[in-house]
Amino acid sequence: MLSVPRALRALSPVVVAAALVAPATGAVRATDPVTLVVDSPPLTMTMLDLRDAGPSLADLRVFHAPATTSDGRTGTRWLTSITDDVIDAEDPTEDRFGLLVLDFGADTITLAGIDSVDAAGATITAGAPLSRAILGGTGAFAGVRGEAVTTRNADGSYRDELTILGMGMTQVAETLRYTTAGGARHDLDLGGDGAMGAGDVRVTDLPFALADGTAGRSLGVDIGMAGPDDERGGRPQIGLLVHDFGNGDRLFAAGVSFASEGGRPPIERPLDRAIIGGTGRFAGARGTLTSADVGDGVVEYVATLLAGIPEGAASGRSLTGEAPTTVLSDEDLVGDGMGLGDLRLWQDPITVEIGRAHVLTPVTATSRMPS
Repeated sequence: MLSVPRALRALSPVVVAAALVAPATGAVRATDPVTLVVDSPPLTMTMLDLRDAGPSLADLRVFHAPATTSDGRTGTRWLTSITDDVIDAEDPTEDRFGLLVLDFGADTITLAGIDSVDAAGATITAGAPLSRAILGGTGAFAGVRGEAVTTRNADGSYRDELTILGMGMTQVAETLRYTTAGGARHDLDLGGDGAMGAGDVRVTDLPFALADGTAGRSLGVDIGMAGPDDERGGRPQIGLLVHDFGNGDRLFAAGVSFASEGGRPPIERPLDRAIIGGTGRFAGARGTLTSADVGDGVVEYVATLLAGIPEGAASGRSLTGEAPTTVLSDEDLVGDGMGLGDLRLWQDPITVEIGRAHVLTPVTATSRMPS
């Protein structure tokens, strides 16, 4: 059985964790904002022109580059994006839904947001800041939230300036252990270079069971990244997991994982993903989801949920909104009708009341799961 994740074993007092990125002037409370700057050289990009020739909906990009933090950490900046809105006569920008992971080994930070570019096929405009949400992290960054502002420099390099909330929150509220085996696992070789290569998609639907016999489902979507095999178990991939415990209780996790040779498990070493939220009794969840192969095709998960919400988080605020009829675009990437791995994209203006009216434009991409 797995022990408590490495992320928590490594963090003793709160001061030790906070001091990793804190100024040397004194201790930082877990609720104080912490600033971290990450610099990366120009990105290595792989683009999959999956639909119509040229820029179009559902085009997929995967990027990676070395990353160095202001406190001396080194690692990799992983990013994948899906085109959700293209340039036309009425809209001069192209919008892409993106998931980014700053990977420093056991310590990772997961971000998400919308990239808007003003020229087809280009990246974000040099010098124009782009904000993303910090969803969570692992290791020293377990449970964090906040905002990251990304700027592309004129030479093609990038700087991410992170304002982190909840640094050093290590009090464990609950630990769940459960195992999964069997189920459906599908690899879509969209890039044409073998299982889980750059831009390939893995869709999983696996049953799991807790020690008390409670059953659930593990649903996942992973996208293969351009990059060499990693000592943590193979080819890197970035994606999302939803663990459904029934009755509306779901845990959401995201991060970088690693496919072994041939694109299949086993996972050679325990792997940590950031718990980025949940529903039902897991609403507002934060922490670390650790997985490890324990033999005979069985994967064990340990979900370590952390206590508390940092000051400055938007807690306790109720929003109500109205949206017009949804306009859907179904992208049949595999050519067999809307099935595994195909994408459904939408972009709806909504009016939200927060004391006064605002107009927001959420952009969402989903991958169809097995029924």
